[in-house]
This record gives sequence, structure tokens and C-alpha cells, in this order.
Amino acid sequence: MFNGNKLVLILPAILMAIMFWGGYHFLGENETLTHEQLKEATGLVAEADDTGDGWLVNINWEWASMPDGGLYGEDYVSVAVLDEEGHAREDITFTDMKLELVYGDEVIYETEGEAVSNGVIFAYPNEIQEHQSLGNNGQAVVRLNGDEINKEDISIRMLHTWVNHSPLTKEDALFSNPDFSGAANVPYWVKEETPAQQQSRQ
Repeated sequence: MFNGNKLVLILPAILMAIMFWGGYHFLGENETLTHEQLKEATGLVAEADDTGDGWLVNINWEWASMPDGGLYGEDYVSVAVLDEEGHAREDITFTDMKLELVYGDEVIYETEGEAVSNGVIFAYPNEIQEHQSLGNNGQAVVRLNGDEINKEDISIRMLHTWVNHSPLTKEDALFSNPDFSGAANVPYWVKEETPAQQQSRQ
């Protein structure tokens, strides 16, 4: 009787072995990134077009891999126009400021940017919500107007954090010295991209 059921007993064992080997192989081939390493793995794309009625700036980003340690806190994207000395100009007008977070082909979060004296800042969450990741894939658009704006002057920056923290005090679009409502020791990095750099690499 036992001999007749050998196949029934052996098949699950073989299946378990295959699943174990496949999972081990997958983990070995797909190393996770730390949040610090995520800076280099984040694809940040910036485009700007002179429409004749101001500049239209489009921003897209996507993480190449999910970082270890989970998703927490809030991230920020900013747009500014720099002068010859690298300072953000304060004579630029920003309108039509919109940001969307995407999961697959679905928009799962929308918000508007906040104009500050030297640019515009978007804030959005980093978290897992009902098995959907928010923050790792998104897009933003903003229109800007001002005198003598060149594509080389437009700067896009992303500020990434990976802990729950007090909100960023939105006052500097360059993220030169971020102030998280007075909280200390908030880990972060800032990544910059310009439409001109993007075009030169194409």
C-alpha cells in the first residue's frame, strides 16, 4: 500500500526543494539597497520646454529597487531657476503646480506644489498602503514665467528621507540646509537634475 503512494509523497518534497532553491536564487540575485544607496539608483528625469507662454517643466522619477528597512516619512521635489552665481531667483512666477504618484498605470495620489520665495516645493508620502507603494514612482509638472530664463538655469531637486519626521519647513527650494520643523538628526539626501544635463546625455 505504501509503495503505491510513493509518487504522492515524493512530488511535494520535490516541489518544496524547487521552491526553496528558486527563492534562494532570487534573493541572491536581487540584493536590496540601503536608503543611502538609493540616491544613485533613483532615475530622476527633468524636461523643460519654452512654450512661448513661459516654460513648462516635466519631472519623472522611479526607484530602480525598493530599499531595505521599509518606507517611512515624506519626500520632496522642488523646481527653481538659478542666477549666474547659483542662487535661486526670487523674481520667477510658478503656476499649474501638480504632482502625481503612480502605481502601475494608476494614479494613486495627487497634490499641488507650494510656491516659496525662490521656487516651488512638492511634498508627498513614502509608505506602503494596502500593498501599494507610494513615493517610488511619480511625476510632476509646473509652469514658470520670468525674464531671460534659459534651460541651463532650471534646477530640479529631490530630497529623500527614510524615517518618520516632522514636516519640512518649506522655505528654500534648493534644500541647502533643510529644517524639519526644528527636529535634529533627520537622515536625508538631495539629488539634483537639470533639463540641460538631461538633454546633453541623450
